Amino acid sequence: FQAMQGPWYIRALQVAVAADPDIRQETWNGYSYQILLTPEAMGWGLGGAMLLSFGLECLFRLIDWVVLGGKRLRQSRPIE
Repeated sequence: FQAMQGPWYIRALQVAVAADPDIRQETWNGYSYQILLTPEAMGWGLGGAMLLSFGLECLFRLIDWVVLGGKRLRQSRPIE
């Protein structure tokens, strides 16, 4: 009991190495690798991904603006 009251790495080590084998086997038998996604969960995931990508794009553009001093160098390409 006291081993499970310590820091997270001690608890993880306790579960991985010194846990009761019968309880561990029962847990693994009841575990499923299937992840159920509802439409609501997918919507939240897509919305979060869009917000994250928008935030990163704004951050990179701000860094670019600061580094270049607000001026973007454009390379002209000849018309073929």
